[in-house]
Amino acid sequence: MSTTPSLASQQPPPIPSMPTESQQKMLTDILIHLCVIPGPVRDAPPPTKRRRKNAAPVNPTADCYRDAARFFPRGIHLFKNITSVLDDGAAACWSDEPPTSPTPELQATFDTHKKLFQALVTHLGNLAPVLRHLYAYYPNAWTLYVQEFNHIAHQARQSDTNEFKYRFDYLLPSPGRDVLDPPLGTTDAKTDRGWAHPWTKRLLMPIKDRLSLPAHPFKSTGLSPPDLRTDKQKRRGDK
Repeated sequence: MSTTPSLASQQPPPIPSMPTESQQKMLTDILIHLCVIPGPVRDAPPPTKRRRKNAAPVNPTADCYRDAARFFPRGIHLFKNITSVLDDGAAACWSDEPPTSPTPELQATFDTHKKLFQALVTHLGNLAPVLRHLYAYYPNAWTLYVQEFNHIAHQARQSDTNEFKYRFDYLLPSPGRDVLDPPLGTTDAKTDRGWAHPWTKRLLMPIKDRLSLPAHPFKSTGLSPPDLRTDKQKRRGDK
């Protein structure tokens, strides 16, 4: 009698499903977004004379972890290697046998990554168990997820001072009468922004470090503040 194992016995066990239908849908959304599994077939747009870029399909789950990635450099840590934080943190918190480091220095780094990862997980909400399932059963998808998370966080870190440079006036005590000191150019090169300007520097710093800085520097022009009432309020005589 042959003792050769059958093909069925050689196949890996099937990957279990998520406990709830909503979690399973979130997992499917992530796998589709990472191109691990094919997504639903979308109808081709009707032909037009003008070339138009097709809108990306709506994927709320992907938007959720994109927001978490943008939050990382501002709310968790600005300079830490995000790939190491995610990989070490997941190994420490989600593995059956967390790895140990051969030296005290490496163990201290590993423990720091674990704490940062735990802080991030507290902001993921319902997405946390889905990512844990992804880490346990889809190693290739987890690698793609970490790469995209790292890329999005890096983009957020670079663009913070680009988008907010037009909105600093809202942070002044009296917009229209007070001005930034030193002034902040919105059309010049970035040499006067980033770490070089006290206002944009705050956007690049973690929140807890930002609180230790002095108040935002500004100066008053001595002019009267603008009338912020709408035309409709002025006609009614509202004050």
